[in-house]
Order: sequence, then structure tokens, then C-alpha cells
Amino acid sequence: MPDVTCMGIVVADIIMRPVDAWPQRGRLALEESIVLRSGGLAHTTGIVLAKLGVDTAVVARVGSDLFGDFLVQILADHGVRPHVVREPRVPTSTSVVAVSSGGERSFMHMIGANGRLIPEDISDDLLRATRIFHLGGCFVLPALDGEPAAGLLRRAQGTCRCSCRGEIRSLRAGSASRCSARIFPSRSSSRTPMEEPRARGRRTEPSRG
Repeated sequence: MPDVTCMGIVVADIIMRPVDAWPQRGRLALEESIVLRSGGLAHTTGIVLAKLGVDTAVVARVGSDLFGDFLVQILADHGVRPHVVREPRVPTSTSVVAVSSGGERSFMHMIGANGRLIPEDISDDLLRATRIFHLGGCFVLPALDGEPAAGLLRRAQGTCRCSCRGEIRSLRAGSASRCSARIFPSRSSSRTPMEEPRARGRRTEPSRG
């Protein structure tokens, strides 16, 4: 059974480069490179760990489409154990990534099957068998964010060590804090888990009377 189980976002990334200006509406723009790559916090973490020799599983949802086939095959090719639900009516999550000449990335994202991921997609047997559970993609998993994610982490903590990473680039100001407060109720709602280490590292100057 796996040493690490990653659950969360898996994405088919369509990467275009270089994109320094959008074409005028209705016009054609030629690009030097357009490639298909696998991505997503759970997918990428699982593959990197497998490359390092760690026995890893990935729990996710994809569509019953070519992009879904692609993501599952990439996991299998790298020796990752795929525990993947195939959605018959919802497409695989996809991002179009425009990369500028300077390397800056802009994203257009479709949540797709990731939005159907629920705590019940990972079995108690798998949680008991794994040493570390990683939840990747909090805040952009509509059916899992908030109390469902909190309950899943509590459930996992009873059998293994846990880690959690969120995706906050697409959130409006304040949304990350509100979501974080639902998943980590013991934390201050004014500060996200990603902001905590930075806040702890601030120095306080003594007052001068």
C-alpha cells in the first residue's frame, strides 16, 4: 500500500508560449509552442514523489474523455497508483496557460470533474494503509471545501499524518481567509495558513516613550 496518498486537483494543462499580446477579437495569432501537460496539486505532487522513489497513490476525479485518459495514463506511467473516479457527464478539469516571453503565466481554468470530488472518494482502508495524506487544492474544490475538507482531515488524522495545500490565486481578497476559517476553525479568520509563518516571523520594534 502507498506511503503517501495525494487527493485533490488534477488538471490537463494546455500551455502556449510566448504570448505577449492577445489577438484582436475574431483574429488569428500564431504561437511558437502549444503543448499538453499534466498538472494540478495532487497530480504533480504524486508524480514528483514517485520520481523520488516514494510509493504514492492519487485520489481524484476526471471526465470520461481524452484528457481524463491522458491524466490517468501519466500517473500509471510514473508508477503512481490511480484511485480515480471517471465522470460520465462532466469533463476533465482543464487550464489554458499563456506564458509570456518573460516567463509570466496567465491562466484560464475550467474546474470540471474536480468540482465533484468528495470525502467519500477515499476509502477508510486506503487512509489506514497510507502513512501520509496530502490534500492538494483547497479553495477550488467546490464539493470539498469548508466543512467537508475539515471532516476529511479529521478522519485522516486518526490514522496517518496530514498535509494540506490550497490554491488561492483565483480568490478575491478575503475569500482565502473565510475558506481557511471553515477548514481550520481554530485559526484566526483574519489570517490564512499560508500567511501564518510570515506573520510569526515579523519583528516587533519596542515602543519609544
